[in-house]
Amino acid sequence: FVSGPSTIDVTAAADILLDNAGNDFGGAVGFTSRNVNLKDANAIILGPGDASGTLAVLANGIGQGGALSVTGASTFTSPGGDISLGNPLNALTSEVSFTGKNVQVSDALALMIASGTASGTMDLLGAKIGQASPVSATGASTLTATAGDIVFLLANSLGGTLGFSGSNVSINNILPTALGTGSATGSFTLTSGGAVTQGAGALGINGPSSVTATGADITLGGPANALAGGIIFHGKNVSISNTLDLAMAGTATGNLSVDASGDITDTGPVSAGGTASFNATGAGTASSSAAAATISRPDRTRPSAAP
Repeated sequence: FVSGPSTIDVTAAADILLDNAGNDFGGAVGFTSRNVNLKDANAIILGPGDASGTLAVLANGIGQGGALSVTGASTFTSPGGDISLGNPLNALTSEVSFTGKNVQVSDALALMIASGTASGTMDLLGAKIGQASPVSATGASTLTATAGDIVFLLANSLGGTLGFSGSNVSINNILPTALGTGSATGSFTLTSGGAVTQGAGALGINGPSSVTATGADITLGGPANALAGGIIFHGKNVSISNTLDLAMAGTATGNLSVDASGDITDTGPVSAGGTASFNATGAGTASSSAAAATISRPDRTRPSAAP
């Protein structure tokens, strides 16, 4: 048992191997070495730390008191506790793996997830965010790419509310998807294994959006949504609200409902198996090739394929 802070410095060509399951570091653990392997029977506080090779940490709770710099792969394992590595100065050059309850990982560089499981919430931040294998999070997930894209296209299981911010954002979720606040300066692509719903947060997408929920409903009813680049959709019953003009294409095997604060236009085929309703408020106009469309404005309601 070490009650106070620990600082372990070895030569750049040597490793630190403190992997006895009975270790108990009471204070922060700082290190400078090549490959670093640390275990703690209780919670551990890391940093500042510099590993020119790999870093592997196993503890019942992982936090940090200073920034981490790791050239090789990083692995953080806390099966019954949280992983809180939110220092924005962390430099995790290679792939990151994690297993924990509530997980927070920040990286000043591009963040590549080798594997990830969070039984609670997941909060990831990097210049870019990518993945090498599927990621699972039971609680809410927040993905933030400060200077690039988010590419999460594997068979991810994101069970809670999903929030995001990045340039071009591409996400695949094999579960139903509950969207929170989301912004993309470029495009947004979402493929969901179940219904797509939206909570109180708004979507702000500068480029084109594509949302697919084959056989399930898509409900993007946020009153502050700003889908500037239009949307392509594929789902069952589809409902979309937008504060701007809306250009669209897609298929709803059930009903289709679209509300926009400007013009509504179709940039490709629009198909609705049930009723199709378009509401262009203000001075907007609505046009669509959807069969049996009902196009409405405050001063008129009529079935039509053109305004």
